[in-house]
Amino acid sequence: MKIVWVCNSTEAETDLWRAAQNHADLDIETWCVSAVEGKIELPYFQHGVLRPGPEGRRELLERVAAVGADLFVFRYPTWLTADGLEGTFRRLFADRPVIGWVSEQGPTKEWALATMKHFAWVAVNARVELPFYRAALPGVKLSYLPFGCAWRTDEELTSRPQYLADFVADGSCHYLCGEYGGWKKPSVDVMVRPLLDQDIALWGHAPDRCGWKGVPGAAGKYRGAYAPVEHAQVYTSSKVYLGISWNWSLGGYGIKLARALGAGICTMWHRTVGMELDGIIPGVHLVAPGTAEETRAEGLRLLGDSEARQTIAAAGRAFALAHWEWGANLKRLIDDVHHGREERP
Repeated sequence: MKIVWVCNSTEAETDLWRAAQNHADLDIETWCVSAVEGKIELPYFQHGVLRPGPEGRRELLERVAAVGADLFVFRYPTWLTADGLEGTFRRLFADRPVIGWVSEQGPTKEWALATMKHFAWVAVNARVELPFYRAALPGVKLSYLPFGCAWRTDEELTSRPQYLADFVADGSCHYLCGEYGGWKKPSVDVMVRPLLDQDIALWGHAPDRCGWKGVPGAAGKYRGAYAPVEHAQVYTSSKVYLGISWNWSLGGYGIKLARALGAGICTMWHRTVGMELDGIIPGVHLVAPGTAEETRAEGLRLLGDSEARQTIAAAGRAFALAHWEWGANLKRLIDDVHHGREERP
């Protein structure tokens, strides 16, 4: 089975590369819409645009359409609308097995809707989103594709001493970044700030105003950035993962949740609307605080209870590998599209 995956570069593609290695019957060809051919920063992309800008992406669409595949996945392709390429897309892919994946909610939801109306088939990141997209895009077929994780060996999950800490958090926190900060700042206040007096490692890009150095009291805990392939070692070298999100009030998750659960670290994640619809059981697969006081109390409890940490970590990893493993979900998506099976709210 072959999937052609078209997107801006993200952490997800490193795990897709690993998923293809894990599944002998799965071939994933990745195309980057934001890199110039020959200068692609991440090694997990086979192809990129020949030249930047709308014309470069128009050429990329032509090249992608010439490839044979069981499924074409366009991950959050807001650039189609921004570059005025909707007509080109419809002309090239009208009779192809293609799906648009709205891989996040939060402040960019309206951007997603503007683009997804050009797709006959759309995949959502969380089941709580299904009624919304069903109402907003009548006639569009819907599937479910959560962010995924890739299998990891025990050796890969071995701690690296330079990363040791009790707590770990990562990602772009957008704490002082205007519109985005307004969405993510409350999550940082709930999930990270209550434990800044503890041994905590903060990782991510944008270290200044939009990053961890913009969070009061966090600058001294900032460790820098790590390569995307190192996330499992970074996570499991700490005792508890603290997950921030801008989707907690709407539903849906970033890739960080799937990666943390799949890595096998005891995970605390900002309680998110619709968690149970995706099969996540707070208190079993993870701990889901809704207030800063809960984060403080639960974090310190877990820090002192290694058995509880191990139990939650094992249950979270088992859930992630059973339900959110990339390869299995992508093969299911191929089957859904080819047999016309929709996900219903």
